[in-house]
Amino acid sequence: MANKARTEDYFIFNFGGFSREIATVPADASSIQYHLVKVLEKQPYERLRIRDIWTLVTLNGEEYDAYKTNKHHTLEFNTTEMRFFGNNGCNNIFGGIETLTNEKLQLGAIAGTRMACPDMEISDKFNRALSELSHYSLKDMQLYLYNENNDELVVLKKVD
Repeated sequence: MANKARTEDYFIFNFGGFSREIATVPADASSIQYHLVKVLEKQPYERLRIRDIWTLVTLNGEEYDAYKTNKHHTLEFNTTEMRFFGNNGCNNIFGGIETLTNEKLQLGAIAGTRMACPDMEISDKFNRALSELSHYSLKDMQLYLYNENNDELVVLKKVD
């Protein structure tokens, strides 16, 4: 049976063990050998849950078909640097993550390239939805983004 990646499997571990230096070391190996004795602590690390590449499924309740427009709306969250980047279907976008907890997600100002595309309607809606974002949920490898009124703004599917 194949292992399935799940978004809820992100933890920080505190290990107990010991290490020792190795006298004769192969060129491609570490000079220190580590031995795990036991796991002292295991805590969920919620920031890692959204760290990945996501592509648009629905925008303001409307299903999105990237093949119809030949444009892929994507978002990638780098939770280590608290930044996001992606493409709104026309322009590359990027910015900072201002708030990230188990449920809350708020982005800073969205910056991006300034290409003039024939149809900017979906790109503008995507940017507007991201600027209204206040919280999120994860279910079945999909990221649901909501505003303060709990309206579903965007649904993204994990692609990486």
